[in-house]
Amino acid sequence: GAAAVKVVDLINDDSIYNVNVVDSNYVKKVESAVKAYEKLTANQKSYVHNYSYLERNLPIYEIVEAINNLKPSAKTYIEDIANVRQMYSRLTQANQRYLAPILYKIEGAETGLVTVNEVMDLIDAARPGVENYVQKLAAAREAYDKLARINSGYQKLVLNYKTLTNREKELKPVTTAIYQIKEL
Repeated sequence: GAAAVKVVDLINDDSIYNVNVVDSNYVKKVESAVKAYEKLTANQKSYVHNYSYLERNLPIYEIVEAINNLKPSAKTYIEDIANVRQMYSRLTQANQRYLAPILYKIEGAETGLVTVNEVMDLIDAARPGVENYVQKLAAAREAYDKLARINSGYQKLVLNYKTLTNREKELKPVTTAIYQIKEL
């Protein structure tokens, strides 16, 4: 009937048929097609000759949806990135090729985590009593501030930020005194 024809047409949409993962509506279009198919009776489903094509590509859709849902502010962000990478690695090489245009999003998130870890290492290295303490503390602050230019959500992932601010507060009287001496 007409409902089955509608589902066939939904699946034949260029974005779905060509697995156009860069189309901002790709996820919505796949969801609409799947929901419309699920509402069909068993008899109506038998007329949807192209559903197997959509079904084969659902793992790609799931990854695109997961990538779109990556939020640095989420408490599970680190696990979410690892999950997306695992999903991607389970795909066949042919299906991985469909994701090539948006692979930079996964890689960017992973790079961001490396950067966050580097900032935390810089903060840990800037301990009172170590050589070049003030310079190390300044480098940690600079690296932390740069995170905001990459992605403002990344700053929230720096678990030892309070350590940085506490050490900066401890140093403030010293740096203020040094600055005042230089002004004389």
